[in-house]
Amino acid sequence: MNAKSTFFPVIIAGGGPAGMATSLTLSARGVPHALIEASDSAKPKPGEAIPPNAKPLFRQLGIDHLLESEQHTPYYGNLSAWGQPDFATREFLEDRFGAGVLLDRALFEQDLRTALHPHFCQTFFGYKLPKVTATPDGVEVQAERGTHRLHLQCRYVVDATGRKSSICRHLGVQKQTLDQQFALCCWVRHERSIPRNIYIESVPGGWWYAAPVAPDCLGLMFFTLKSLLPSPQLSEPFIQQQLRETVQLRLLLGEEYTILPNVKTVPAGSSHLPRAFGAQWLAVGDAAYTFDPISSYGITSALASGYYGGHALADALAGKTDGFMAYHYIVSNAYAAYYQKLVHHYQQETRWPEAAYWAGRFEAEVVT
Repeated sequence: MNAKSTFFPVIIAGGGPAGMATSLTLSARGVPHALIEASDSAKPKPGEAIPPNAKPLFRQLGIDHLLESEQHTPYYGNLSAWGQPDFATREFLEDRFGAGVLLDRALFEQDLRTALHPHFCQTFFGYKLPKVTATPDGVEVQAERGTHRLHLQCRYVVDATGRKSSICRHLGVQKQTLDQQFALCCWVRHERSIPRNIYIESVPGGWWYAAPVAPDCLGLMFFTLKSLLPSPQLSEPFIQQQLRETVQLRLLLGEEYTILPNVKTVPAGSSHLPRAFGAQWLAVGDAAYTFDPISSYGITSALASGYYGGHALADALAGKTDGFMAYHYIVSNAYAAYYQKLVHHYQQETRWPEAAYWAGRFEAEVVT
């Protein structure tokens, strides 16, 4: 493509699950569009649990077959030591949708790329967006890959850039951050036979999430406040210290385990836009609303917002003016319900009321 301006009815910025679901929905509605993603290929990320009741959404999007790869791991329930030292168990044995799935995130997102419909979707992988400008007729986008520059125009731009909400920031729209929770993410090699479940355990300094990613490897995430994080060079000793605070995870791992290099620190709190759309834009996934990982919404919420957002865009292009408001009604009400449940869940942990992480958690925040 040359440097002259090219028009698309919709440009999707971001090639994660929310952006992909938006593209799949637009294609199903026959809407031509472009998808721009900064990464050339999908990158490894901390694992994501797909609960059994999310499978109908995958079918609705036509991507349920992507869950069948042997590189994804079935899991059979959640074990949670929250508010008490022992695990409480929720098993999926009687769930009509079967087992949950622990995703190989890099594989899943790479497979999502192959599921896009080239007849309706033109992709630009490896392109960054240094400039996004609203105009009276839509949005102008400048995309760059090295020295190669593209000038694109669209009626609507979709912010699917994740927590950073890059497109909204370009357009002067700011998120409201509800808490400063972060996560330390790592992988642990072990010598135990660990059942395929999700494991959650709270400790005075925060809480742990653990999930098998291979027979000898456990994915671990420790959630705490930004103010309690160690310096990067002390991440591994900090993780060891927090593991020593656990009861159940120590029993699960035993004494012989190794924390693999490259511990990552990522934001993991709740945040939201004042409104998930504007005259020329719509936000989906984490760009619109971010969820505490204790909720297990994650990819499921991202795919759902892309599905509903895609239909809202197709309706708007067809002249149905209430599509964006309907989308906002769906996602904002869902988020308000999520936040009420989140506050209630954290209130169940009462063992360390004076600990910095737990003291006054969420007391002052209300989402409407």
